[in-house]
Amino acid sequence: MNAAHQTGTPIYKQVAMHIISEISAHEAKAGARLPSEDALSELFGVTRTTVRRSIGDLVQKGLLTKVHGGGTFFRGTSVIEQPLASSFISFSEALDDLNLNFETSVIEARRINRPSETVRTRLEQDGPVHFLRRLRSVDERPVMLVDTYVPVREFPNLLDHDFSHCRLFAVFAKDYGVEVSHGTRTFSAIAATAEIARFLGVSVSDPLLYAEQTARRSDERPVEISNIWFSGRHFKLIANLSRPKNE
Repeated sequence: MNAAHQTGTPIYKQVAMHIISEISAHEAKAGARLPSEDALSELFGVTRTTVRRSIGDLVQKGLLTKVHGGGTFFRGTSVIEQPLASSFISFSEALDDLNLNFETSVIEARRINRPSETVRTRLEQDGPVHFLRRLRSVDERPVMLVDTYVPVREFPNLLDHDFSHCRLFAVFAKDYGVEVSHGTRTFSAIAATAEIARFLGVSVSDPLLYAEQTARRSDERPVEISNIWFSGRHFKLIANLSRPKNE
């Protein structure tokens, strides 16, 4: 790796991504010990300080763990920890932040001229919608299925984009001048139906984490709603909470 000649991403983050890539390439199991900081410094051609910062970043994200006097170990990516219950970041942004190798498959993309009453109510408007079903996989393992509904009126020709590579919120901003400022996610535990189980590679009735999402503009208008099913085998949500100050 010649980190010094790469631009756009801080060197310590580049090193962090390369560490995860090396782990994946060697199919390391959870609990595998990483080489020493000196060895990683030599391997990637960076300073020990940079390596130490990269490792600290991966420890904070839950991918590595450090044992005092014992070294650094790979925790594995069987469980993905995400702050989706306390921050309205997109799922692809969250996976990027974890330096995970993920891909998105578009299962279905079509226009629905007469959406259900539930969809109309959640979008707070009538009219046709774009429907997008996507499957996200990490290291070739399905981890979430996302059904998304977007009003055609505000986003004509939306489905001309290839959402296996494009990010929905980024397309909103770049092509339509619409910024998602905030939103809500409501989480619940459900049992996998036959259809959902088939996509996520789980058994019927296996426990899943389910979320209903509404994304809004700053004027409170909904611009997107999604139903998301998470594989219970691979997801752990984190909520970072603060106690109110006594007045």
